[in-house]
Amino acid sequence: MIERNLRLERIGYIASPLIVIMIWKIVTYLRIFDPVILPSPESVGQAFLSEMVSGELLKHIQISLYRVFLGFGIGSAMAVSLGLLIGWSEKAKSFVNPEWNVSKCAFETDLMGDN
Repeated sequence: MIERNLRLERIGYIASPLIVIMIWKIVTYLRIFDPVILPSPESVGQAFLSEMVSGELLKHIQISLYRVFLGFGIGSAMAVSLGLLIGWSEKAKSFVNPEWNVSKCAFETDLMGDN
């Protein structure tokens, strides 16, 4: 029984993307959306290969990763600096604490939902 479930799960892992691509192909064939908005899988594949061969795709991936890591680094440095400042300085803690508590209450209220 367990082996059968694992087999069905593996088939699902393979079938799911294929079903999505088939639906995508049918929708683009029927021209439900303008090809500028939803291009066909073939045109996306051709564009992917041409960008890959020309080296443009790798260049854009590098730029995007640089931006992601730069933003993460800047955000982390600011968060750690603010955390250390709040931990060391009673004035900084008293300055930030009211806003912190308001945002904490808003978050908890949001988690409670509409009962």
